Amino acid sequence: GGGRRWVVYGILGTYSLVDAALPHLKESRGSIVTISSVSGRYVDFTAPSPYGAFKAALTHYTSQLARPRRRQGQLHGIWGDIEREKPEFFAEQVKANPMGRMGRPDEVADAVVWLASDRASFVSGTNLLVDGAVSPGVQF
Repeated sequence: GGGRRWVVYGILGTYSLVDAALPHLKESRGSIVTISSVSGRYVDFTAPSPYGAFKAALTHYTSQLARPRRRQGQLHGIWGDIEREKPEFFAEQVKANPMGRMGRPDEVADAVVWLASDRASFVSGTNLLVDGAVSPGVQF
């Protein structure tokens, strides 16, 4: 079913890729950036799917990896809100976005490039919101 697919692709797929990359971080001082969703921040009672729970798991996984590896490289997560395969759903979401539109893939890509660059060398274990201010509150 759909839940199994989210576990395999959303969690185990990312875990396997990160696990394979981690040994190379120490020598390369590179970065790992995982991309999640603002759905991982909220309980969405209108969508009876495990999507948000698995995105929350990915966010926590990325953050917890950063501290013990702080001298090996950076680990970051990005929460994005981009239009993808459900245009009718995202058309509704545009109304809730203070910027009046959804993010573009290139805007998320720019954030990834910055996090992976030397300009973000002191940033690690963070989850950067790239959502046009759609997520209320202060991020801790």
